[in-house]
Amino acid sequence: MKPVFALPVVMSLLAACVPQDQAPDPVASCGAEGYQGLVGQHERALRGLRLPEPSRVIGPGMAVTMDFREDRLNIETGENRRILRVFCG
Repeated sequence: MKPVFALPVVMSLLAACVPQDQAPDPVASCGAEGYQGLVGQHERALRGLRLPEPSRVIGPGMAVTMDFREDRLNIETGENRRILRVFCG
């Protein structure tokens, strides 16, 4: 005789293997796709640009909040002041 309680456990483990709905594109939700050409450029390239709101430029070692906002444009720069990545979040 098999324990009856094992069936719900097995079913819940199998449900974890089923793909969930596709997550939104992390680049498309804030318009970051339009700024990918900045990657590799010096941060001076940002001067005079009107970035969408909300947006932020993240420098090396800079403290930032960890809250995720899919509509926020983030531009991360490195030690050499070059733009490393442009992403939403």
